[in-house]
Amino acid sequence: MANRVLLLLTLASRSDSQLSAKILGETAGHFLRNLKSQLPQSRMLAISALNTLLEGAPHEISSQEQQLCYDDLKENKESSVGRILNQILREEGFFNETLNSLSHVHIIADGESSASKGDRGASSFQSPADKAITFFYFDFLASWPRTPSRISLVGKNTFYSNFARIFKRLVQECGTPVLDALQDILKEFSSAKERSKQCVAAEVMAGMLHSDINGLLEAWDNWMMLQLQKIMVTPSAESTPEWAACIRYAVTGKGKYGMQIPLLRQRILDCLARPLPQTMTSNVVAKRYSFLSVALIEICPPRMPIAEVRYHDKLLEELLDKMSHPSAQVRESIAMTLAVVCSNKRLFATLGHRCLRDAEGDINMVESPQKENWAKFLTVRASELARNIQNAKQSDKIDSMVDLIHEIGFASSEDETDVKMMETMFHFIISSLKSGRSSVLLDIVVGLIYPVISLQETSNKDLSTLAKAAFGLLKWRILPRPLLENAVSVILSSVNDPNWRTRSAALTYLYTFMYRHTFILSASEKLQIWKSIEKLLVDNQVEIREHAARVLASLMKGGDEDLSRTFRDQSFAEAQSILRKQKQRNLVSGQSIASTHGAVLALAASVLSVPYDMPSCRKIGISFIVSVMLN
Repeated sequence: MANRVLLLLTLASRSDSQLSAKILGETAGHFLRNLKSQLPQSRMLAISALNTLLEGAPHEISSQEQQLCYDDLKENKESSVGRILNQILREEGFFNETLNSLSHVHIIADGESSASKGDRGASSFQSPADKAITFFYFDFLASWPRTPSRISLVGKNTFYSNFARIFKRLVQECGTPVLDALQDILKEFSSAKERSKQCVAAEVMAGMLHSDINGLLEAWDNWMMLQLQKIMVTPSAESTPEWAACIRYAVTGKGKYGMQIPLLRQRILDCLARPLPQTMTSNVVAKRYSFLSVALIEICPPRMPIAEVRYHDKLLEELLDKMSHPSAQVRESIAMTLAVVCSNKRLFATLGHRCLRDAEGDINMVESPQKENWAKFLTVRASELARNIQNAKQSDKIDSMVDLIHEIGFASSEDETDVKMMETMFHFIISSLKSGRSSVLLDIVVGLIYPVISLQETSNKDLSTLAKAAFGLLKWRILPRPLLENAVSVILSSVNDPNWRTRSAALTYLYTFMYRHTFILSASEKLQIWKSIEKLLVDNQVEIREHAARVLASLMKGGDEDLSRTFRDQSFAEAQSILRKQKQRNLVSGQSIASTHGAVLALAASVLSVPYDMPSCRKIGISFIVSVMLN
């Protein structure tokens, strides 16, 4: 109770000019010591207090100062609050005890969801009064991350940004002595076997990297860069989500709207872009691409400087070259990174500047005439891969090659390479549709509709599983008018595909496609789709005929009334014609089984389209079906 009253009184009196900086510093120092308290409630309240009391301005480099030469920023700026805090930080074993205490907050349990904890860290330890204080103050803070994404990049994490903010403010209040004091303890915790300690190390590292103080560049060159490289090549994957969150926090934009570029962003990106040795395991390679994904997703594409634009171009070349990587884990990470890079490039081209000035003042045209080569490559190559995979004898050829590769370690065959690249493209579609940025990549998504539909059922189960996952997301995406013509063309070609499984998947897609687009399709497009589905009522494959009838019944329930009426009339006329021929027992009807079955299914669709009504078509349909059954 005393700590709560002290916090509330201090905050209420901060605007009072008579409140001395010494009192504010002593209050902050009191809560700083409480970080290593044995009582969880005291620790959590101390976190809330420090995040509201510390302003962290004295040693921070302003955005204007960042434009100057950093070597000239040698002025020693230290507030009275910083002096008081520095005395506490110099106490022997302070950071060791503090980080150990904070590691107890990170309770790692199987199946634990970070979303259930929010971003305030183990709030279950707090009393209702402490929770109220925590919620009150943090609701007024800028949200992080700046650009929420639904891409599941590295899984759940227990990274608490309010912990990272404490260490950022401490560094900004007290300067480089905090960096020096944290160096050794950070190395120890980042290499610890306990994931909880690595969580705290990630938060400390994130706060330091985002502090933007005078002397941070020297610390980066001396030891921070080496520490980040060591974290990247560590084979352990348990703490990867926390370190990915650390990277994301470190490169996120600063300021009220997140538009200011952090001091170390480009250096962090350059560090992540360095190629790894060939001897690294797939876990390490996948971790590197995951780090790149979370870093690039925090960049504001319309405001990218020329260096970041070129960085995206260089990384895009690498990603396109690695799409057939032998490891499935790495291919998934590459696809997610590719989705972020492509969306950033598209957003920059759409909203950003058409040209930028570099440091020398020269004009650099960002958009070259070959700017969309990557988009054309993805769509054209995907269609080629889909046809190659369909034409190959998957069950006899690819499976035997996979067994051969596992047994004697031969290099991947051309067919196996096609399958791997296609898997990467499916991961790309899934990531794009989940990211919330699919609107800028819809032309590529439309270009990949055919592979998604045609590869629903293959002998390669992993490939089919990915195709079905992409299909489940794609079928609910509304396509705007400029892309709708291409989508209809692809769907109609899929409906007439020689492979009956492709035709079946196209019908399944049409089921929801028509539901989502019926009010924006033109009359000619609707007629084309209806006629294509009607032709499938007499398909050679019985499964296709029955599937087409179900789709038509659905379209008649909520589709175009004129088309529905015309279809019912034609179905009735066809049924009457078949009945007349059947009554002339001396004459051979000449009707094939598929034609007769198609007529029955057409009437069945008409009946099913009005399940709670008894119009004439329903009566005639039932009588015809009974007649066919009796004959």
